[in-house]
Amino acid sequence: MDKKGLTPGVATIILIIFALLLGSLVMAFGEDYVDAVPNSGPKKSTVCVKVSKDPLKVLQVEYLNGKISKTQYLAREKQLIR
Repeated sequence: MDKKGLTPGVATIILIIFALLLGSLVMAFGEDYVDAVPNSGPKKSTVCVKVSKDPLKVLQVEYLNGKISKTQYLAREKQLIR
């Protein structure tokens, strides 16, 4: 028999090209799907923790919940760390 198959290098290149084409198709269809889904996620995040006696943790939660500004947070943090 004089039939010969593909060399391993050529077969590898063909598989890589096939994988890239398949990935491109999935990404193209996925992009259309994602654009069609409305952005219904939360606009603001809230941090909920159990009551803590650690003043630094209480300060961090106040800042993350938007109760104090960044400058207030940094000033009070310096006081607590000292």
